[in-house]
Amino acid sequence: MTASLGFEDGFENDRYFYNAANLALLALSRLLPPEGVALFTPSEELRMFRFSSLSDFSALSKHPPTKDGAALAYGIDYFYPTPDRICFSARVSGVVSLPYQRRVRRLTADDAEREVDVAPELAGVLPLYTAAYVWLDDEPERAAHYMNLCREEAGLALREMSRHAPPLRVENLNGW
Repeated sequence: MTASLGFEDGFENDRYFYNAANLALLALSRLLPPEGVALFTPSEELRMFRFSSLSDFSALSKHPPTKDGAALAYGIDYFYPTPDRICFSARVSGVVSLPYQRRVRRLTADDAEREVDVAPELAGVLPLYTAAYVWLDDEPERAAHYMNLCREEAGLALREMSRHAPPLRVENLNGW
């Protein structure tokens, strides 16, 4: 596990390592939250899905629900009566994909072979962020150095991602 984060083997025995790595994962997940997808089939009896029933649910996604790859229209096909529920209109049938932001899986010593739960674009930032937290108490200057490198790399990654993002499209359903 530690080698995949850029640390030498045996470093995972340090009592601060996993706390530092989990703090770094949490911070990076705020920049680019991991996405999950739930599948739901509305029926005549059940037209509402509760996101809180998902064990890894963190927040609603900025992406709309889709059916057969096409986005559903808010206010026409679905609406959110509460922050963790979505209701579908009678015209929606079949399997609907519900994107959501999921919680980051914590790292433990038992997860040596598991893939780290961070966006691929930010994978190179995680070792720097972890190192900043590891050295924070013992060597603040070294921690500041790693944090500066982390900010620089994260900024480059986010700029690169925004350059390849699709253009923003706004669809007005109110007629204004």
